[in-house]
Amino acid sequence: MKPTWWDLQFPNGLQYVTIPDTNNEPVQIAYAEKGTGKPLVLVQGWGSWSYAWRKNIDALAEQFRVICFDGKGYGYSEKRPTREKAGHQIEETFHILAALTAEPVIMVAESLGSVIALAIAQHHPERISHLILIDCAVFPQKLPNMGMQLLTYLPLMGVQRLDEWGWIRLFSPLIQWITYVAQGEIYTNQSISYDAIKTVIDPFIRERYAVTQLVQDTQIAAREIQKYRKHQPNLLWEIHNRLSQVKQPTLILWGENDHWFPPSDGEKLCNLLPNAQLKIIPNCGHHAPGDQPEIVNTEILNFLQQEN
Repeated sequence: MKPTWWDLQFPNGLQYVTIPDTNNEPVQIAYAEKGTGKPLVLVQGWGSWSYAWRKNIDALAEQFRVICFDGKGYGYSEKRPTREKAGHQIEETFHILAALTAEPVIMVAESLGSVIALAIAQHHPERISHLILIDCAVFPQKLPNMGMQLLTYLPLMGVQRLDEWGWIRLFSPLIQWITYVAQGEIYTNQSISYDAIKTVIDPFIRERYAVTQLVQDTQIAAREIQKYRKHQPNLLWEIHNRLSQVKQPTLILWGENDHWFPPSDGEKLCNLLPNAQLKIIPNCGHHAPGDQPEIVNTEILNFLQQEN
């Protein structure tokens, strides 16, 4: 059997841990780890799985116990056609942390993952020692990508039926196009290869209910952003109102050419967090860990070395 990315990247390959989801149902979460020392947990953004960190894992694992995981419904974690609540990722990520380590963790998170990290730092400060927030999606004005916006118009039950019958594979070219467009928007310094795109979308093509999860979460996000713009009570406003409670040492990294969320959002976030510093990464798009991995890795390690 051909080795998988997990086999090539991690000493023990792909592993699983069972946690309760927000519906209190047991769900299997895919994860892997590399290195020893203080636990450093990587949390990716919208629609992503652990492969998003492929250019960062080795460098960080030289000094830390690096833990990657796929959120429920993504990558190689279990997928179900259940109805989700806004912010389900926050509670589920907390359970993943509890299952994998008793120590406070260094949390490195990007985009949507950074919003999850902030919420956990607010509600469970004892679980996080340091925060590294990369291109944080905490001040969104709209879904930033045409592909995401397209998903909000799809009937969820229809998508679920296509998933159940395995017909979603017929839409493989569309999924590949949406992924290609998204990747083109979030890279400035580098381009992503065709093989990498195939690896990124592979779980969406092969795994039943993967597209259902993506569509549902995107539609939930669109509703939350709409409430946010209207200043109606919602999850984003709850996080905003508690930013002053995030006391952990925090490094904010932001791509200079982030077309999804501008660097001014990083400046705003830095001013609202009591113990934060901001670094703007030159010639870099939204996906900084993949676009400028050497700079991201160096900034993270330097920050943690100074803190220690």
